[in-house]
Amino acid sequence: MDLDYHWRIFLQKWMKDLLLAQKGKVDMPTPLTLPFPPLSFLTVEGLLSPSELESHVSRRIADGISICIRHSVGVNQRGGYFFHFRSDNDSIGLYNFESHKLHAFKNYACATEFINHVIGLAYSQPMWSLAQTLNLRTDDQTL
Repeated sequence: MDLDYHWRIFLQKWMKDLLLAQKGKVDMPTPLTLPFPPLSFLTVEGLLSPSELESHVSRRIADGISICIRHSVGVNQRGGYFFHFRSDNDSIGLYNFESHKLHAFKNYACATEFINHVIGLAYSQPMWSLAQTLNLRTDDQTL
């Protein structure tokens, strides 16, 4: 079987699903909503520094900020890595799309270490462990 055959099958199925969805016969996924709109974009050239993160989020962190961090190489309409933060007392709270608090970072250095690990810029054993804990949690587990 050649690649063109597979593409034709994929496109036929996609078109069929699209037509059914337009007729209301297929449930389409619900778009995610941001917990702290509007979305803020942060473009990084290399490792993100704690001062860069603090400078970018400081004006909105008290009420919460949803940021999309992306690398400087690529087209402007590309995706990135989403993070949602809000200051909580003396910590920086990390939230999910449902506005549930997942973790509390003690400072910008810890939050930046987590971000750099998650977006693949710098491996960190403690942040790998944290990411595993967050990725494997169930929906009923909150702080």
